[in-house]
Amino acid sequence: MTLKTLLTHFPPVDFAMGYGSGVFKQSGHDSSTSMVDLVLAVEDPLAWHTEQIARHPEHYSGLKHFGPAAIAYIQENLGAGVYYNTLAQIPGTNQLMKYGVVRTSTLCQELKEWSNLYLSGRMHKPVNVLTSVDSVDEAALINHSHAMHLALLGLPETFTEEQLFMKIAGISYWGDFRMTFGENPKKVRNIVKGNFEGFQRVYANKIKNSPYLQRNATSGELTMDITQMARESMLMSLPVNVTSRMSPKHRAFTIENVNGKRVKHAVSTIVQTSSRTQSIKGILTAGSVKSVKYIWQKLRRTYLRK
Repeated sequence: MTLKTLLTHFPPVDFAMGYGSGVFKQSGHDSSTSMVDLVLAVEDPLAWHTEQIARHPEHYSGLKHFGPAAIAYIQENLGAGVYYNTLAQIPGTNQLMKYGVVRTSTLCQELKEWSNLYLSGRMHKPVNVLTSVDSVDEAALINHSHAMHLALLGLPETFTEEQLFMKIAGISYWGDFRMTFGENPKKVRNIVKGNFEGFQRVYANKIKNSPYLQRNATSGELTMDITQMARESMLMSLPVNVTSRMSPKHRAFTIENVNGKRVKHAVSTIVQTSSRTQSIKGILTAGSVKSVKYIWQKLRRTYLRK
């Protein structure tokens, strides 16, 4: 089975990606125990769920009895704008998948504006894009630029690619309550170590073309322009949803009165809200039985590994 063949089990989508430990190797993790994680972006969620409920009603919790309009409403008005079906059997196999459905325009807005840092955070890291459209591709590049600039603001003048990728991979976990319960505390390091070349592919052009970076030809280390002008430029290139949270009264500010802790705190407030609301929403959309199974699998992998 290839990931692309999974798309035959869904109505048409604008964008699809595979991500997570079931798709990419993570250091110290047995991927054979993981679900295949997918995100699907669609133009019309109501029409999409109407067709998918008719095809695979077993993927949905009891919410399906309220009709596709209720499903679409919950998707777009609660949490991070994405509706997940979890522990869904992949037809013809013994493998399970979890797939999230999001409106295409919502995904593009989130990638550019970091409205909730939920899907954009996942797309800071390497993902397996199965199909796409220009609008998502363009928004994804902006998302990568935001992630790199934010990471650079938390690094010393000279650093390695691994340090950069660790910062980038960790952004979406700042403020996520699940990192203190149910997730491997070494998850970020395992993600980077398990797919280092993938990070290099994603960020190679960003690093090469950055006006703020130079690479040492001998050591391969990166040196950053740490002048006030450069750092202020990187800071002001971040989404307003981040920068406005560093200035309580939404007033203008400069790099002089913004330190690393304030930057991290601003991002954490976004992640904290979205991770909690989306987790609560996940219990609703999965149903009680699937929620217990999913949580148990998480805890078993984290705390009961041999």
